[in-house]
Amino acid sequence: MFFPADRKVELEPTPVFLDVKGEGATFISHAHADHAVKSAHTVISTPETMALLRCRNYVKKTARHVSSTRDVAGAKVTLFNAGHIFGSSQIKIEKNDSTFLYTGDLSLTESLTAGKADLVECDELLIECNFGLPRYVFPPRMDVGQQMAKWALSNEKQGAISVIGGYSLGKAQEVIAHLNEAGITPLVPSQIASVSKCYNDNGCKRLNYVDLNTIEGQSCLKQSGFTAVFPLREVSAELGYVLREGYSTAVRLAHCSGWCLDFNSPGITGFPLSDHADFNDLTQFVEYSGAKKVHCVYGSAEQFAATLCRKGIDASPVRQQSKKTDGQSLLTNFQVV
Repeated sequence: MFFPADRKVELEPTPVFLDVKGEGATFISHAHADHAVKSAHTVISTPETMALLRCRNYVKKTARHVSSTRDVAGAKVTLFNAGHIFGSSQIKIEKNDSTFLYTGDLSLTESLTAGKADLVECDELLIECNFGLPRYVFPPRMDVGQQMAKWALSNEKQGAISVIGGYSLGKAQEVIAHLNEAGITPLVPSQIASVSKCYNDNGCKRLNYVDLNTIEGQSCLKQSGFTAVFPLREVSAELGYVLREGYSTAVRLAHCSGWCLDFNSPGITGFPLSDHADFNDLTQFVEYSGAKKVHCVYGSAEQFAATLCRKGIDASPVRQQSKKTDGQSLLTNFQVV
């Protein structure tokens, strides 16, 4: 039923493609750009993911949306929470006594904005394994978020400016939620504000933030000790220098990413706040699934597949060219500058 190289589940008359372009229905697991398929005519996703895709212009305006549990080309299709970002999902396809599951990015640890991934049983599994090496074991996601918020609160009390970097969709909103829990309403640029508004409009935990490009935002910039959340790549030593020169006060910078386990920049605090499953969670997920065949994709696919084989699980990496990259693409965020 599943063709690994094509990321396709063969159903008649309409195949289902998994986070890739194809002639048929397209399952989009979540609204990050590396999973969105802008050319899709029929999109299978959660309503929240579709709202975020439309917010970021990642799908055609005319795209037809399919959600919830229903039949697609004679197969039973069910979406389960993936716990990665708001609206992220896994897809389970059942036909002719065979069950296939594709996870997309997932996390088994609870978060303020995405919950956590459901454990699902299946016969055949396609799993993303960005952090599929034994050295990747994250501290508890909630604990890291709370530590980050306490760090920012301490900075504010000292009159220092805090700038926290996270991806504009997903991580930034999780950071905002943790800051809100600590009583902080952060300043954010418009690209983060628009996504955060979409979260609020579609039933996520209420996020409180101030758009920098508003009168209120400009007023907040005149205060001492404010906290801002910016896209990860914009939070650099150069930004810290400019802020210190402009405000004549202490500026503290932070990155929030699972890759902080590997990379750190001088003068920038790293919080390993990850919305991906680590090695232990990936292993737990596969073992719980009971899958007779496991396909590993992205990140440490080959190494993780080899680990599963040593456990007696039939696993293999999916070898294909892809636009998706692992943590090496983030090296520029963590190099000495």
